Amino acid sequence: MVSIFIKLKNMKKIIAVLLVLAALASLFTACSTKPAESSTTAANPSEPSAAATDPAKETLEPVTLKMYLLGDKPAGFDEVYAKINEKLSQDIQTTLDVEFISWSDVDQKYSLLFASGEDFDLIFTAPWAYYSSVANKNGFLEITEDMMKQYAPNTWDEVPEAAWEQAKINGKVYMIPCTTKEYSTRVMVIRGDLRKKYDVPEVTSLEGFQNYLYAVAENEPGIIPMQLGDPYMLRELVVGTFNGWDYLGNVGNNTYLMYDYNSDSNEIFSMLDMPEYLDYLNMMHDWKERGVWTKDVLSDQSAGQGMAQGREAVSIQNIGIAGLLNSVPKEHPDYDPELIDLSVGKTKMPALYINNGMAIHATSKNPERALMVLDLFRNNREYYDLTWYGIEGKHYTAIGDTGYSSLPDSADYGAGGACQWGWGVSSMQRTADDEPEQRTEIMDRWINEETVNHPLQNFNFDDTNVKNEMANIANVYQQYALPLELGFVDVEDGLATLKEKLDQAGIEKVRQEMQTQLDEYLKNLK
Repeated sequence: MVSIFIKLKNMKKIIAVLLVLAALASLFTACSTKPAESSTTAANPSEPSAAATDPAKETLEPVTLKMYLLGDKPAGFDEVYAKINEKLSQDIQTTLDVEFISWSDVDQKYSLLFASGEDFDLIFTAPWAYYSSVANKNGFLEITEDMMKQYAPNTWDEVPEAAWEQAKINGKVYMIPCTTKEYSTRVMVIRGDLRKKYDVPEVTSLEGFQNYLYAVAENEPGIIPMQLGDPYMLRELVVGTFNGWDYLGNVGNNTYLMYDYNSDSNEIFSMLDMPEYLDYLNMMHDWKERGVWTKDVLSDQSAGQGMAQGREAVSIQNIGIAGLLNSVPKEHPDYDPELIDLSVGKTKMPALYINNGMAIHATSKNPERALMVLDLFRNNREYYDLTWYGIEGKHYTAIGDTGYSSLPDSADYGAGGACQWGWGVSSMQRTADDEPEQRTEIMDRWINEETVNHPLQNFNFDDTNVKNEMANIANVYQQYALPLELGFVDVEDGLATLKEKLDQAGIEKVRQEMQTQLDEYLKNLK
């Protein structure tokens, strides 16, 4: 970084003038599709361009940007970000004031930040974190091509065109998507000690997984077999992935509207009308009756987070949950955690680029500085390592350019524990030296043998014409779907009621609007 400043020392005044003029001319220029000739990787990701790091440093006014991240704040966060702020202050006259929205508060607080007019600059977003709804309400700033080229040039070069296409809402981009390779396909981590204790065979099927749950429920009164909270992850696996069905990228799972990614029909259908969903409901009702989760599961704010504390015998998440294979034994050496993939042989879709990303608040007073920060976070090795892995020598030890080893203090700050996914970049990621072999094998199989691509994976649904209906559907889901899927109501009566309430909420209007947009999208692809 210092070398860049030295090289440009005599050009600072020129650069300052040019930057001001360019900013005035381009700040609100419409975003266009990324040119085909643009590279998908930064030329030198460890050294951001001068435009991103030295816009005549002494001419920049010191600013503090407020950033919101999701999850629970790690214990070592303040120490790490004190170092980050020290660097940002030196490099671009910027400091960050970071607040976390805890998982239990996301549904209420996220949208309220925009409705209340709170003053902030950066925020994590994704289709599952209100990207479409906030963008359609003008809560995010449009991010244009000219802005990216001026203030985040390395990111512009690194992000592929497909990612920008996925990020478009009504033809405009409102987020910078991550470019890490991810899958939303669910896996489980179970306690191998309990499986062996009750002579349950190795779990390779849904039936085998069920036998494990029943064994724990019947013999371990102090342990909850599985506390789901919202069962959408299990539903996505046993009804979605098992059958090759998926939701459109930015459409919430509460609509139950899906498409078959192994088919060319491109027809949007309701999961609720399929016999596979009825089978799932009957299974969930049986699990509830057998004590797989507690009676207070609907109100338990810690649901799904209790394996490390010894409360639960299962944790279900995406493949990133494999971290439990390392973390749990440190606290409980006797647990012998096992990674379970029930989707072997099933085709699956890679997660969208926009599954994680960062957006700028529409009222931000310093959007250009926000872009400069993200460009550094994504492309500069020092910043990337600090934000992702913590302080070297305290939280981790670097192994060459691509590996790392966790140190004991990584429990207070570690990879993936501080909402770093908003600026994830595959080429910048390090691999842990204790990366579970089983996880690597699963990912290799998914990537090389079981991944399919479909033209609909880049489609974004514009809910402008059905905003009221979408809000009504979300309310119906909370009130009627969750009790049904967790077995608290009769299956047949509960399913009939859920369908009736969704009909009243306008689900068919949403389906028709979705199909119309989809048909138009596919027509334009040809």
